Amino acid sequence: MHARFRDAFGRFQAVGITYCVLRDGDQLERFADGGEIDLLVQADQVTVLERELVQLGYMPLQRWGDYPHHQFILDDAGSNSVLKLDVVTAVWFGASVKYLRTDLAAQWLKRRRALGDIYVLAPEDEVILLLLHCVIDKREFRPLRQQRLQSLRASVTDPQSVTNLLRTYWQAGASWEQIAAHIDRGDWAGLLKQRPAVIAHLRRGDTLTSMMRHVRQRVLRKVGRWASKLRFQLLLPLLSAEKQAHARREFGMRWNSRVPTALGNDRGTL
Repeated sequence: MHARFRDAFGRFQAVGITYCVLRDGDQLERFADGGEIDLLVQADQVTVLERELVQLGYMPLQRWGDYPHHQFILDDAGSNSVLKLDVVTAVWFGASVKYLRTDLAAQWLKRRRALGDIYVLAPEDEVILLLLHCVIDKREFRPLRQQRLQSLRASVTDPQSVTNLLRTYWQAGASWEQIAAHIDRGDWAGLLKQRPAVIAHLRRGDTLTSMMRHVRQRVLRKVGRWASKLRFQLLLPLLSAEKQAHARREFGMRWNSRVPTALGNDRGTL
């Protein structure tokens, strides 16, 4: 893992921030050249986290319509690497913007596991995350996600807890045995077909509010991007050539949801 990422995790430990890496927590060595790491952080600690990251040189990227995401970028000239921490304080889902709320964050932080000096999701929780992320957010299981789910399949030691989570956040009659059978067969299309039922299950009792939240998030995202682009275009001619290059790079990092990583372009944001 890149030394500047390790600096950040060391600072989290030093000040007592409750966090966990959301995906691929046992593969962090792949981030030796930078890239993007997704974190879940206790909501009331995000101000402290931002303060610590800014002191380390990370730049907060504020984007309208991006809740519950808080993104931080570090352009490390010494190693010619770009590092991004995509921090969430709640676990929401949605294809273009996040609008389907869950109460998973507190549960996952309570069950997080130490892997060396870094905290990661329990395998049972990462299975739920990847299923919902791929089915709702991405509408596909990319090869790296297929491989990860197959690996996690063998790591699950509490199948009943997965079944309980599936019945709460997937479908009422779901079980780990059923989902594991899809994973074993590589039947990703069969899981994707369940998308409408999964969304309906997550929206139960919250249908109207979730629709309004969806519209609000989309409008804020579009307005924010338009305002940022307009500001960029107005200011660019006033800058020196060196500052123009920096401004272009910052704008690209702000609005490009992916940072190149050793995992390829399969990461995106949660």
